[in-house]
Amino acid sequence: MLFFIDTFVVFVGLFPVAFAVVVSEDDGNWAWFLKNLKKVVSLDRRLTFITDRHHGLVTYIPILFPNSYHSFCLWHLKNNIKTAVSSKSSKRSYVQKLLSDCAYAATNTEFDEAMGELRLVGGDEVDKFLERVPYKHWANVYFQGNRLVMY
Repeated sequence: MLFFIDTFVVFVGLFPVAFAVVVSEDDGNWAWFLKNLKKVVSLDRRLTFITDRHHGLVTYIPILFPNSYHSFCLWHLKNNIKTAVSSKSSKRSYVQKLLSDCAYAATNTEFDEAMGELRLVGGDEVDKFLERVPYKHWANVYFQGNRLVMY
């Protein structure tokens, strides 16, 4: 398993900051990786982590980087919500689109409208999924940090 941290620099793009090869993706390996990352990353500014919601990341980022922001990757969320909706349902793609609408909503009103439609279309399956993904980690109107900072 390969763990990696990339960063985005305007006019340059993504480039690797740190990586490690580990036997498995588990909490212990994520803790080890993040502890080592903390040794080499400057903590004089607030960092933003965008992750796939692995339990080890959700657990250790707030412990090891308490002043950082933690966002959930929309690509992963869309794949996760797709699997949360019954495979027999014809609305899976529409549910993914509605999740994107919620994530990119520019105002609370826009978010509330998209969320209402998402919950209506997705039903109990989507409600259960949303209980595990707080809005503050993926919806632009609730996210406190910066996903893209220009220096």
